[in-house]
Amino acid sequence: MKAIHVKKIAPSERKGTRFKAMGLDLCVFTGQDMILNDEANAAYAAQELLDRWNSANTRRYKIIGTGTLPDNTFAVLLAAK
Repeated sequence: MKAIHVKKIAPSERKGTRFKAMGLDLCVFTGQDMILNDEANAAYAAQELLDRWNSANTRRYKIIGTGTLPDNTFAVLLAAK
């Protein structure tokens, strides 16, 4: 089982709040969707990372769950397809 770690990045003068997904030797930044809550935004960032991974590799993964860590970051658990 693998996991993707997702952090919420504070807004800057030029960009709004973003989410940074790291894992599987990749890193992806996504913008915040104001309609979704933070956990759903974290899952969206992880899915963007997974889409890039799955399109380039034969071993594919899918999301099986998300959770909030004690430091207010998110873990997105993966399983092989």
